[in-house]
Amino acid sequence: MLPLWRSQSLFTTGDELAMVELDIGHIETLSDGQNEPILLGLIGETAYFSLDVSHIENPADHGILGQQGQFADLRQVGPVMARDVGNLLAYARGIDYWHQRHRHCGVCGAATRSEAAGHQRRCTNEACNATHFPRTDTACIVLTTTIRLSSPAPSAFRRACSRSSSVFSNLAKVWKTAWREKFSRRWGSRSPT
Repeated sequence: MLPLWRSQSLFTTGDELAMVELDIGHIETLSDGQNEPILLGLIGETAYFSLDVSHIENPADHGILGQQGQFADLRQVGPVMARDVGNLLAYARGIDYWHQRHRHCGVCGAATRSEAAGHQRRCTNEACNATHFPRTDTACIVLTTTIRLSSPAPSAFRRACSRSSSVFSNLAKVWKTAWREKFSRRWGSRSPT
């Protein structure tokens, strides 16, 4: 079991940095009755769970947690960790964050409860009974340093910039204009939009 305290993971202290895995038997001792363990998945024959222990005021003084190591932000120690360990801890942190932010139904506002080993939440209002799932959107972060556009796109870019203040919407307009021109050259007068 991987404990999380205020979005931080538990690591060993000493010469070698490693994540701390607690025995599953500690769940009852560490739980406050509102937090439930979340199944992260199986790696080989081992089932990994996470448990939010943020209700504990000072984990360094806690009998179980204080003896194991100390909590640290994954962003600080991630670069020196093995990739698979970092992935597991990031997943635990992400699903825990989702649970913290979805304690109430987005449809009716009633409280929600965790189901399906922590991978969905259900509204406790019987009339609503909405089911909520964590988002699994992929992310792509791109840095554009140079824009090289062939003619007539530069003039289209200048025209778009003069009408709008957003660089992102300007780029979208330029690409749409360039795509239309390419389509009309290839397919004739049939317009795709």
